[in-house]
Amino acid sequence: MSKPFPSVSLYDPILYQSRQNPHAIAVVASAVNLSYGEFCAHIEKVTRYVHHAGIPAGSRVMIFVDNLYLHWLLTIALSRLGLVSASGTPKDLEHLAPDVVLTDTPAKISGYKLVEASVDWISKPADHLPPFEDRDHPPEAQARIILSSGTTGTPKRALLTYGLIHRRNKQQIGDYALGPHSRLLNTMGMSSVAGVVLPLNCWSAGGTVILPVLRPGRPLFRLLRTQPNIVFLSTAQLEELIKGLPDDFVAPTEMRVYAAGSALPQKLNREARLRLTQKLFLCYGSTEIGTVALAPANHSDAQPRLTGYVVPPVQVEIIDEHGKQVPNGTIGQVRIRAEGQVELYLDDPEATAQNFRDGWFYPGDLGVLGKNADLSLVGRVRELMNIGGVKLAPEIVEQAISGTAGITDMAVFSIETPAGVRPGVAVVATGDFAEAELTQRYRAAFPALPAITIFRLDSIPRNDMGKIMRSQLAAMVAGPARSTEPAAKLH
Repeated sequence: MSKPFPSVSLYDPILYQSRQNPHAIAVVASAVNLSYGEFCAHIEKVTRYVHHAGIPAGSRVMIFVDNLYLHWLLTIALSRLGLVSASGTPKDLEHLAPDVVLTDTPAKISGYKLVEASVDWISKPADHLPPFEDRDHPPEAQARIILSSGTTGTPKRALLTYGLIHRRNKQQIGDYALGPHSRLLNTMGMSSVAGVVLPLNCWSAGGTVILPVLRPGRPLFRLLRTQPNIVFLSTAQLEELIKGLPDDFVAPTEMRVYAAGSALPQKLNREARLRLTQKLFLCYGSTEIGTVALAPANHSDAQPRLTGYVVPPVQVEIIDEHGKQVPNGTIGQVRIRAEGQVELYLDDPEATAQNFRDGWFYPGDLGVLGKNADLSLVGRVRELMNIGGVKLAPEIVEQAISGTAGITDMAVFSIETPAGVRPGVAVVATGDFAEAELTQRYRAAFPALPAITIFRLDSIPRNDMGKIMRSQLAAMVAGPARSTEPAAKLH
């Protein structure tokens, strides 16, 4: 029997592009254009310094480095060395459990073996260190650990192998129409799967990756001055970008924008298409699968809960509580399988058994699949509210009461009371909040259900991807007296 082909490292496609067109721009970092030739020269230098540090084989290495370009060089260097990497901050140490932390700020880390990295590695000579000879990686070899961004508060360690990254690379270059003329601005952090895999996709296609400088208080729209033609960002970041656009902003005509991470509210959808680009796309995916579904955002005008059209060869099924597939148009639990999917969570057999079964991944979403492979998500399985025997997704209630005057943000959740489960809604609202209108909209949509309790909040708790932390909301309102009129005020 012939041996299976080894998988390429993260470096190989970049090196290939540098041989094909060494003067093409690979990276824009801090307004500086770096060619593929320069990029590879920097990778070689940093690899020599990391190799010289003597990190033991088989180590799990967490990168904690603010400089995004150096962060990328270290990530690729670790790949060449065959060391599994992850990106994180001190708060992630417990979850990532690294053997070594590679950082440029060692004073912020204690209790772990440290290797101090320096941005000087890029500029100073490395000729005194021996060149590194690349080696093959088996497809099943561990390459990258990504912490899931779930809303349960307990991140899981998703394992990406070299074979998995290679398969996603081939798939997603086509999904996002990447090529030599692509200029990708990706605002997802390197601790996320999109923050790592999409730039690799772009480099594999010979395109340019614009590394964003994200600072508190710095308007996101300034990133558009780098002239990207593809922007990938979270729904929360899109909202922040739109809010910060100056009145005289002129939208680029050829820029595609992909919004991912959480549902795109209709109001934000319309405003983004009006002020930013008509080429706005809905994107649904996960750390475990990659991209699952895409759709032009204007298609949701006719289908308000549309998440996207399933991207082949990804397979999506909707099943009932017994695991049997339901007809198109029926709400049920979503399960997905695809080439390049994660197979397990590291060191967590219980979560692995719960989420990966018989070759399928169960993301915990409730959805509907149409006859045109159009996928609409309606909520989360674990967040389904059972109100007097009526099972209802919070998102369905949110849709019914959306448009109430004065609301700037809201989230529906369930409340445990002595009388049973009751619906609650947390609202962030202006002074002209029409509480009676909200109650009227709810009662018109759900006349048989108990009254909804309204809580006023300063903000809705969300994770980094913009998803509502509903369990946290329930904990926040556990103490104060619950009343509908006037709304309870929480801080």
